[in-house]
Amino acid sequence: MITKEKIEELSNQFLPMVDCFLVTVDVKKNKIINIDIDCEAGLTIDSCIALNNAIKEHYGEAIDEFELNVMSPGADSPIKDVRQLSKAIDKELEIVTLEGVTILGKLVSVDKINNTFEISSTNKETVEGKKSKQLVTRNHTFALNEVKTVTRTISFK
Repeated sequence: MITKEKIEELSNQFLPMVDCFLVTVDVKKNKIINIDIDCEAGLTIDSCIALNNAIKEHYGEAIDEFELNVMSPGADSPIKDVRQLSKAIDKELEIVTLEGVTILGKLVSVDKINNTFEISSTNKETVEGKKSKQLVTRNHTFALNEVKTVTRTISFK
């Protein structure tokens, strides 16, 4: 039987061989399997094809009933794995905390060992002793599992 868990297991066994990692697996009721993978050095079509072929080889004809899609998560998809952040250093991110607060900032650093990342945000805030709001820059450190979503902000400036 083809299950999400088995696809995840197969993917996690295979992907390190091509220097990639699994982001998400979605097995839909209408027999569509979507697998998002990424690589710190940049995902290539060859890596997608290699995983696709490995899954087809494992399942044989049973997988022919399904539409199998192996792809990149996409620039506008939420970040699910701290390793995805390596490519976003100095890029703008939108973080939504578990409390629902949205913070926009530039990614400063990533700590893959502790699954944390740091952003720098600049906002106009009231400063004691000043009549008008001042630009204040703050650094925020988050653990990926302690935020609701992290997405790249796409700007065409």
